Amino acid sequence: MGKCIYCGQNAGMFKDRHSTCESKHQAELKAERKAPLLAVLDSINRGELPNVETSGDSLPFKMQKKEVLLYAWANVHYYETRAVRHWQGGNKGARVRVAKGLSLNVGRTAGRSVSKDEITHLDTGYMAITNKHLHFNGDVKGLRIKFDKIISLQDVGNAMEVMRDLANPKPQLFQFPDVRECIQLIRAVENLSD
Repeated sequence: MGKCIYCGQNAGMFKDRHSTCESKHQAELKAERKAPLLAVLDSINRGELPNVETSGDSLPFKMQKKEVLLYAWANVHYYETRAVRHWQGGNKGARVRVAKGLSLNVGRTAGRSVSKDEITHLDTGYMAITNKHLHFNGDVKGLRIKFDKIISLQDVGNAMEVMRDLANPKPQLFQFPDVRECIQLIRAVENLSD
């Protein structure tokens, strides 16, 4: 009989943990990880900007004057809607077999380019929320989105969808674990600046 590494009780033959103990432990870890973010959100809801200590070299963003870092995430996946084109063709007419393995198409052949919007993964990198902007920096893509240029912000499953005020707006998706809290943080900062 193995002992549970979490509670110390018998876990069963060839086992070292209970599934309930492990799920409880994972929930505690998740709560510990979200505690700093929730503390920042709480202080902004009280009308205060928190003083987050960072060294200048720790984040890959160039901050503007009077811009205060509120929270940052690593390993954020960035997706964009891109037009993907492919050739679609066909023919009308008969196919005549000339010899074994060789046939000739008689008739009309036509084709056209077909465009379809697809969500494409572009980069993985750091994302930060400040009192003025949403920042993203990866190996390929870097963004600074001003909060007053965001026309739509929503939770789509495990990603945050951002629509910017552009001539041809297309959704930009950021995938990371704390989507709901991040949206709450951005909305609280927008209300604070009003």
